[in-house]
Amino acid sequence: MIAPIANAVATLPATTGATAHTNSPTGSTTKTGNDAMGKDMFLKLLVAQLKYQDPMKPTNGTEFIQQTSQLSMVEKLDDILTATNANAVSSASVAATGLVGRTIQYNKADGTTLIGPVGAVRLDRTGPVLVVGKDEVALANVLQVLATPVTTATPTSTPPVTRAS
Repeated sequence: MIAPIANAVATLPATTGATAHTNSPTGSTTKTGNDAMGKDMFLKLLVAQLKYQDPMKPTNGTEFIQQTSQLSMVEKLDDILTATNANAVSSASVAATGLVGRTIQYNKADGTTLIGPVGAVRLDRTGPVLVVGKDEVALANVLQVLATPVTTATPTSTPPVTRAS
């Protein structure tokens, strides 16, 4: 039974990997990976197995039910992944909007550390972006939320943060 399946796999069109779906604020995007097996590949393998099975020794009914239930599980896991990604985006958006009006310390792309009040939040396909003065700050670049507000409307430079050992 393994040889016909191996032959069936060899006749399948070449793919770069399985497809995993992630949600973003603007909709669904697709990513490919070589280490995971998606539901499309699983279904192709199942159909190929049925196509190349020995007619004198058809697939056992129990095996077929197990394989179709595995396909169902793969689909459900894909649905759970989609829902989890949507929840993560939603949580990040809520966290970002909660920072409007608060003063944050953040890192810029050039490595400088600045402090400034969050004036607005823009939802980007990569996630929420905080608007601090003229700077746009990814939520991941926020170092801390300060308890005392800064009186200036523009970000101010701060010396690098050093931590005692």
